This record gives sequence, C-alpha cells and structure tokens, in this order.
Amino acid sequence: MDNDDNAEVNDTERDAAKPGVATIIVKELQLTLNDRIAKPVGLGNVNFGSQNNAHILFHYEPVTTILKMQLLFLDKLPDGYRQFVTIKDVAGKNVIQKTLTLQS
Repeated sequence: MDNDDNAEVNDTERDAAKPGVATIIVKELQLTLNDRIAKPVGLGNVNFGSQNNAHILFHYEPVTTILKMQLLFLDKLPDGYRQFVTIKDVAGKNVIQKTLTLQS
C-alpha cells in the first residue's frame, strides 16, 4: 500500500489499495453453502479502521442452511496472526463472531 516508499500509508494510498484488498479476500475466503462454494454478490466494500485493520463487507445470496467458512491464506501469515470475522444477516444482526488462527 505504501506506494511512495516513505514508510507511511496515507488516505490516498489506502483508498487506492481497497480494490486490491477486496480482490485478494474474494480469492482467499471460501464460504460453503449447501455443500457448494459460494461467491459474493459483487466485489465487496473495503474500509480501514484507525489501526489500519481492513473491514470488508461482502453480500451473499440469503441461505437458511449450513454455512462453512475457510480463510485459505492463514498459513501464509506470520505465526500468531489472528483474523477476526463477523457474519451478519441482511438486517445487520450478528450471526456469528469468531477469531480465526492457523490452529483453529
């Protein structure tokens, strides 16, 4: 994200990185619905928190059956890395919140 190599990421660089971050997550986040891999509707909305944590919102077609999620990139990240995930329903109500690690 640091396009000018000044060891800081400014708002312009964050905004420019959003489509790339969404593209990576679409490839590396796997949701299985009804025993079929589901793809999100659209690329997703990316925002960055005050500590540069990425907050990514994807929309999927509604389902009422078993949901499985797998982050395929966790084994590529440093030891001890944790990923916080929240899944919400269409009304914005939390369905599940989970901390994912390579061990979980």
